Amino acid sequence: MIRALTTRVGVRALDKTPMGEIQPRLQLTFTCTVPDCGTRSTHEFSKHSYTKGVVLVACPGCKNRHLIADNLGWFTESADEPRTIEDIVRAKNGKVRVGSVYSDGRGGETIEIEEGDK
Repeated sequence: MIRALTTRVGVRALDKTPMGEIQPRLQLTFTCTVPDCGTRSTHEFSKHSYTKGVVLVACPGCKNRHLIADNLGWFTESADEPRTIEDIVRAKNGKVRVGSVYSDGRGGETIEIEEGDK
């Protein structure tokens, strides 16, 4: 007796979860403003966390944590407070420049921040 072998294969919607998609990343270089520290460091994080979530980075010098983005309102008292480091610097009359870096041929975003009035 010969039986036919059948297999059910679940098909997922490819448009919802693309395979091999590269998630955009951001890189931030800054100088720690904690008194007696002044360590300059570079940190990398996902663009999604910067625009939709919370980003904290630790200074390798003093181990202080710096808030880079708070889109969930975890560290703010009101909805009117700045949500990203760009907003915070602009609120203190600092300068922010956003550009692109092409190190791997694909490109990425870079944020340059110049401190303003304290």
